[in-house]
Amino acid sequence: MAVGIYLSGGADSALLLYKQTEPVVCLTVASRERNHYVEASRAVVDWIRNNTDVNILEHVVAIAHDEPLRKTKRKHARGLLEKNYTITEWLGGKTMNPPVKLKHHEQRKLDRDAELPGPFGKLNKLDIYSEYQNNNIMNLWKLTVSCEVSNPPCNNCWWCMERSWAVESWSDK
Repeated sequence: MAVGIYLSGGADSALLLYKQTEPVVCLTVASRERNHYVEASRAVVDWIRNNTDVNILEHVVAIAHDEPLRKTKRKHARGLLEKNYTITEWLGGKTMNPPVKLKHHEQRKLDRDAELPGPFGKLNKLDIYSEYQNNNIMNLWKLTVSCEVSNPPCNNCWWCMERSWAVESWSDK
């Protein structure tokens, strides 16, 4: 039996993987035009394997032909993993939007303005960053990519602003 984790290579899903106590199967799905976080997801898996006791059974990276086909590719890859492993549940690291308005506010994902289902559904990026600090795993944080535009991060999109907000808010405590 295993837990399935949707691993984006971002800080949220990396922390979710770090906290697992059950055997884990990781799934990263990208498209050819948006595959900049694949490298980060691989780096996260390597770090977790080398620095924790988390039992990662497999990390599958699937690349869809284009962005509209990404969900189809994810469903297909998930089905194959479910045939190979007894997966008890699939988890994602989605968090809520910050309680403040950031630069490029219009780019945020509106469904994240309210509480979400999942283990981190009541948390925001500051809560996640606090967990990294409290668990002394800043080396893992440095491997993650929150930017939805590029890697290295563009440092200008809403997701980069969200990450910066978390770091700055922690520093202001």
